Amino acid sequence: MSATRLRAGTALEPLAAYDRRHNADLLRTLATYLAHGCNATRSAEALYLHRSGLLYRLARIEALLGTSLIPFRVRVALELAVLSLASLETHVEE
Repeated sequence: MSATRLRAGTALEPLAAYDRRHNADLLRTLATYLAHGCNATRSAEALYLHRSGLLYRLARIEALLGTSLIPFRVRVALELAVLSLASLETHVEE
């Protein structure tokens, strides 16, 4: 396993594990939220959720990761992990 995959996987593992156990979609929720500039309204629309449903998911993500999504450094680290994981998954499929 590459160091990049290990770092991305480690950072996001609590979400991936929760998604597997509960048939949830927290990884995609986080990726969408970050891709939409952390705008809850636009993210909710993109996920076809009510805004309150998105806010519930974001609170769950924060609880599972043990950190707030507000600090810029946290958002950047998570965005890098999400992008790295997506890039690696695309590479594996090819």
